[in-house]
Amino acid sequence: MTGESGWVEELSSISGTRRQNHLPGIPNPAFSVYDVYPIGSDCKGRLWVIYANGDLSILDPSSGKFLNLSQDDGLCSGITNILNLEGSGILLSGFAGLNLIQADSIEPDRTPPPFVITRMTINDEPVGPPRLLGGSGSLHLSHTQDRFRIRVCSH
Repeated sequence: MTGESGWVEELSSISGTRRQNHLPGIPNPAFSVYDVYPIGSDCKGRLWVIYANGDLSILDPSSGKFLNLSQDDGLCSGITNILNLEGSGILLSGFAGLNLIQADSIEPDRTPPPFVITRMTINDEPVGPPRLLGGSGSLHLSHTQDRFRIRVCSH
């Protein structure tokens, strides 16, 4: 399928004839991969598709917008099937596991919460955490400081 349009080919089981329908394409700007495999739809009529690279997109046909998810979001790899459960539950199955998702609870563009270092030890000795400027910083350790633990929490 190209980014501009696609062709759907149907084989009529009654007449055995083929017909082609030209459909307008809805390109997903987040991915340059065009190997797309639809796996189903949810109770809201959104189309769930898997890309060849393993990422998942949920297309809302009413808005034409995609919600994109990947293994970084906790998806199992090799998703091949979708099952609609009672309510808004979705079960995704793949080669490496299962995902149970409440479709109503998916938040697009959610900003991850900031992390705060609450405790830190180096070679089993408590130390003060490094200063973080603008959410980042560095920790310099000598070759003898080879064991460290960091406890974090999110706000």
